[in-house]
Amino acid sequence: MNLRRAARIVRQSAKSDIEQDVVIDAIGYAGNYFLRETKMSKGEFILTLTAGVETFTIDQVPDFRPERLLMGETTPYQRLDYRTYREVAGQYSTDTTVTVSSSTPRIIAFRTPERGIVWPAASATKTDIRIVYYRPLVDIEEHDDNIKLNIPDEYAYDVMQFGATAVAEHRVPDSLFQNVAWERFLQMTKKAKEEVAFAGIQEGPATN
Repeated sequence: MNLRRAARIVRQSAKSDIEQDVVIDAIGYAGNYFLRETKMSKGEFILTLTAGVETFTIDQVPDFRPERLLMGETTPYQRLDYRTYREVAGQYSTDTTVTVSSSTPRIIAFRTPERGIVWPAASATKTDIRIVYYRPLVDIEEHDDNIKLNIPDEYAYDVMQFGATAVAEHRVPDSLFQNVAWERFLQMTKKAKEEVAFAGIQEGPATN
């Protein structure tokens, strides 16, 4: 579904005329809520580490943020634990009682959205970490009618008809919970989240 059709659904579903800017903001709010809850849109990239270097920098992945991390894994598919930067930079990096059975990183942490640290440092000349994260709604601020929304088509209509329409009509988040359409949107979002989890494709970072 592109932005033009999404906006048309919202305007047709609303009980009164709504300005285009309000419609776009409502689509953004409902779309991001749906994707944040369901993790249905995913992105991934390879983080390449060099031998003996614990720190890393992520470039050219503008929609990645640490809170969107679903999984980090090394070859052959060994998942990394996720810890705070303070834990890794302090406890793990300086604790001489910790024995390392492998020279492959086992823990990852972020100091900023672009910079982080792993433990232990890789001993191989080149170590790749596959990072999987959930993606927010595509940027619709430019009002490009042809841009395709990254919400699966089988859910997109309900997201617009119920979620975005409720937001556009009420505009005040606190009042949304009094809206029947918003309640239906929450119910379909919950169901979609359960479907994703049942399919085994919603993965969160390891924590132990």
